[in-house]
Amino acid sequence: MVTQLQSAAAANASSRLVVVFLLLLLCQCLHAQCPSECDCLDTSVFCSSKQLTEIPLGISESTTYLDLSSNQIASIQDGLFSERKLGELRKLYLNSNQLTSIEFGTFTGLPHLTELYLHNNQISEIEDRAFAALPQLQVLQLNGNRLEKFGRYILAGLSLLQRLHICCMSTLTSVEDGALAHVEYLQQLDLQSNSLQTLPLDLRLSLSRLTSLQLSHNRISSLTAGAFGGLSSLSTLSLSHLDLSSLPLNSFTGLATLTTMTISSMSSLTSLPAGVFSGLSSLRTLKLEALGLTSLAANTFSGLSKLQTLDIHGNSNLESIQLNTFKGLTSLEALYLYSNSLTVVLGDTFKDMSSLTSLDLRYNSIATVYKGSFNDLANLRSLDLYSNRLSDIPSLTFHDLEKVTSLNLRNNPVDTIHSSSFSGLSSLTSLDLQRLRLTEIPVDAFQGMSSINSINLQYNEISMIYNGSFNGLSSLQHFYLGHNSLNRFPDLQAVAASLQLLHLQHNSISDISNTSFDMFTSLRILDLSGNRCGLLSKDNFASLESLRELYLSQNDLQSLPSSLSNLTLLERFDLYNNRLTTLENDTFSGFSSLHYLNLYNNLLSTLPKGVFASLSSLYTLHLRNNRLTELDESVFADLLAVRDL
Repeated sequence: MVTQLQSAAAANASSRLVVVFLLLLLCQCLHAQCPSECDCLDTSVFCSSKQLTEIPLGISESTTYLDLSSNQIASIQDGLFSERKLGELRKLYLNSNQLTSIEFGTFTGLPHLTELYLHNNQISEIEDRAFAALPQLQVLQLNGNRLEKFGRYILAGLSLLQRLHICCMSTLTSVEDGALAHVEYLQQLDLQSNSLQTLPLDLRLSLSRLTSLQLSHNRISSLTAGAFGGLSSLSTLSLSHLDLSSLPLNSFTGLATLTTMTISSMSSLTSLPAGVFSGLSSLRTLKLEALGLTSLAANTFSGLSKLQTLDIHGNSNLESIQLNTFKGLTSLEALYLYSNSLTVVLGDTFKDMSSLTSLDLRYNSIATVYKGSFNDLANLRSLDLYSNRLSDIPSLTFHDLEKVTSLNLRNNPVDTIHSSSFSGLSSLTSLDLQRLRLTEIPVDAFQGMSSINSINLQYNEISMIYNGSFNGLSSLQHFYLGHNSLNRFPDLQAVAASLQLLHLQHNSISDISNTSFDMFTSLRILDLSGNRCGLLSKDNFASLESLRELYLSQNDLQSLPSSLSNLTLLERFDLYNNRLTTLENDTFSGFSSLHYLNLYNNLLSTLPKGVFASLSSLYTLHLRNNRLTELDESVFADLLAVRDL
C-alpha cells in the first residue's frame, strides 16, 4: 500500500513538472514572437522611437495594438499587413514617421482595425479608396501632413468612421464635393488650421450625425445661407480665426441642436445683423471674442431663449450697446462684456434679464452708469466694473441688487463715495475699492451692509476716517487699508470685534495708543509695516490674544517692549528693516508657537544668551545685515526646529 502511494505521489510530481515545463516553453515561444527592437505586453507591441526604417519582422499574429510612431518609416509595401497576418490589429500608430503617400493596397488585411493614426508625416498624396480595406475603422488621424486637396473618394468604404482629424496643413486649400458623403456615421470633424477658402459642400447636404465641427484658423471669407444645413445633430461649432467680414441671415439655419458656438478673432467682422442667431433654439453658450464689432443692434440675440452664457469680450471698437440688444435672453446666467470700449451703461440695457447671476464689465471706458441700469437684475450675484472711468457713484446706483455678493470697482477715478452709494447691497460679502482716488470715508458710507466680510480700500489717498465711517459692518473680517495717507490709527471700533485681518501697511501712522486695539479680540493678522511707529509699549498689543501674524517691518523701531508674552499664538513676526540695536532676554518669551522671525537689516550687535529660549517651534530665523560680529553658539541651543537660518 505504501509503495502504491509513493508511486502515485511520484506520478503527480512528474505531471506537475511537465506542466511547468510546457508553460515555460509557451512563454519562451510568446517571447520569441516579439521583435528584438520592440517591447511586448500581452497583445500589445511597442516600437516607438526605435529609429526604424521599416516595419520589423516577428510581430505576433495575435497583436491588437501596434505602436510604430516616431520612427523613420518612409513607405509601407502594399499588402504587407496581409502577408504578416496581422488581421487582429485594432489600433495602429504610424504617426511621426516619414511617410509621403498612402496607396490603395497599403492597409489590406486589417479587417478589424478601429483606430489609425497617421498624423505628423509628410503625406502629400492619398489614393482613392486608400482606406477601403478598413470597414471597421472609427478613428482616422491625418493632422500635420502635406495634402493640397482632400479627394472625393479618399474616404470611400469608411461607413463606420466616427472621428476624422484633417487639421494643421497649411497646404490644404480644399475638400472636394462629396468627400465627406461616405462617412455617414461621422460624429467629430476637425478641419482647423488649414488653408481652406470655402466650406465643404457636404456640410450643407449630409453628415446628419455630426456633433462637433472645428473650422478655426482657415481662410474662409464668406458664409452662405444654410451653409450648415445638413448638420442636424451638431452640438459644438468653432469658427475662430477666419477671414469673415459678415454673417448673413440664415447662416446657421438647421442647427437646432447646437449648444456651443465660438466666433472669435476676426477683426474684419464689424457687425451682426439682428436675428442672425435665430433658429439656434438649443444654444447654451455663445462666444463672440476679439472681433471688430463697433456696436450691437437691437434684437441681435433674438431666438436664443435657452442661452446661459454669452461672452462678448475683446472687441476694442465696441463702444455702445443699443436698447433691446439682449431682449429675449431670459435664461442668461453669465454675461461677459470685458475688454471692450463701452463708455456708458444705459437704463434698461439689461431689461428682463432676471436669470443673470454674473455681469463682467471690466476693462472698458465706462464713465457713466445711469440710475436704474441694473433694476431688472434681481438674481445678480457678481458685478465687476474693474478698470473703467467712473468718477462718481451716484446714490442708489446699486439699489435693486439685493442678492449681489461681490462688487469690484477697483481702478476707477472715483474721488467721492456718498452715504447711499452702496444702498441696497444687503447681501454683499466682498467689496473691492482699490486704486480709486478717495481721500476720506464719510459717515455711514457702508450702512446696511451687515453681510460684508471683506473690504479692500488699498492704494487710495485716504487721510480722514470719521467716527461712524464704518457703521453697520458688523460681519467684517478682512479689512485692507494699506497704501493710503493715514497719519494716525483710524477709528475702527465699529468693526473691531469681528475683524480677523487688518492691513494698514505703508501709511504714515506715527502713533498707536495703548487702547487702539482694545476691542480687537478676534484679530489674527495685523500688518503695520512701512509706517512711522518708532516707539511701542507692551500695552499696544495687550488685547491681541488671538494674533497669529504681526508685521512691523520698516517702522524705524529702535527697541521692542520688554515683554510681548500675551501673544502666545503668534506664528509669524516680521521686524525687517528697522533700527533695533538690542534685544532683551525676555523679548520673545511666551512665543512657543512662533514659526517665522525676521530680524533682517537691523542694527543688532549682540544677542543675549537666552533671547531665543522660548522659540521651540521656530522654523525660520533671518539675521542677515546686522552688526553681529561674534556669537556664542549657545544662543541657538534651543532652536531645535530651525531649518532656515
